[in-house]
Amino acid sequence: ATPEALLDAGAGSYDVVCALEVLEHVADDAAFADALSALCRPGGHVFVSTLNRTPLAYGAAVVVAERWLGLLPRGTHDYEKFRTPDEVAALLGAAGCAVADARPVHHVPSPG
Repeated sequence: ATPEALLDAGAGSYDVVCALEVLEHVADDAAFADALSALCRPGGHVFVSTLNRTPLAYGAAVVVAERWLGLLPRGTHDYEKFRTPDEVAALLGAAGCAVADARPVHHVPSPG
């Protein structure tokens, strides 16, 4: 369910709210961040991860995953919707979250 749907259904507050690898797919990221914040109880934590707007992220998600390997349908990712850590922090701050840390996560593939 979307955070907006959970709010509409009268969901309670949560200690932890996670939105992992979804921000780049939502139509209105500010409304999405507002809903995440509203779902989190005072003193709780909101965790968000999304693709960083870098050439490496574009290459991995669009070129490799979508085009070369066909792991995802073409058009799943729109590079313009990728957000930098500073942009995510500003988005969450505007939604009322106290941002403690905003930094890129680096995926390091390992064999087996």
